[in-house]
Amino acid sequence: MSQVEGFDLSDRTELVLADKGFGPDLGSALVEGAPDLVTLDVRGNLLGATGATSLASLEKLETLRLGPGRIYGEGNRIGAAGARGLLAASGSLTDVDLSKNQVDGAAFEVVKQPLVRLVVDSNPIGDEGCAAIARIETLEVLHLGWSGVGDACAEALSGHAGIRELLLSSNGVTDLGVAALARMPKLETLYVSNNSLTQATPLAHVDRLNVDGNALVDRETLVAAHDGSWLSAEAP
Repeated sequence: MSQVEGFDLSDRTELVLADKGFGPDLGSALVEGAPDLVTLDVRGNLLGATGATSLASLEKLETLRLGPGRIYGEGNRIGAAGARGLLAASGSLTDVDLSKNQVDGAAFEVVKQPLVRLVVDSNPIGDEGCAAIARIETLEVLHLGWSGVGDACAEALSGHAGIRELLLSSNGVTDLGVAALARMPKLETLYVSNNSLTQATPLAHVDRLNVDGNALVDRETLVAAHDGSWLSAEAP
């Protein structure tokens, strides 16, 4: 099969099928018709667990977008089963967006994909799930906004040797959590807006910082410490 409802799949290495309303059968159709895919954007469809698991058979796939689309505001509803089927398979995935897909923390107990960038915003990950994610040694960029995590997550991530960009917006992180994050040796960019911070915690390695929406008692000191690198907006 080299066609998906009018889309020619022949010899494709990059494909954008966002907001097209495709269901679970899209996964197997892509495996059969476009086995050389390297980049795939299927945001705003309804692949479900079955469709997502099928994508694990795309052996060359490196970048995968399964989050919400512009027209369809939900993700692909892959759930924990779909995430497990995708991530526990050996493959080439380095950049994955699973935002808003009803994925819980259990999905990350076994990860064999060489993930470098992982976006799991708006999923019920929790602190235990964060601890599982913290064991993915290849990670450099992690987005965990709106994911029900707190200081235990920050503590789990504090020993990660490779993460350089971390988004924890709209969670339950306190000053204790930020103190733990300060121990991350490679951390350069940190988004902790809309958490429960009150103190201006020194962050020696961080050169881009967002703490908007926190009741900081000494915000000016923190802004001055990160002069020229203050971020007032969320990550893209």
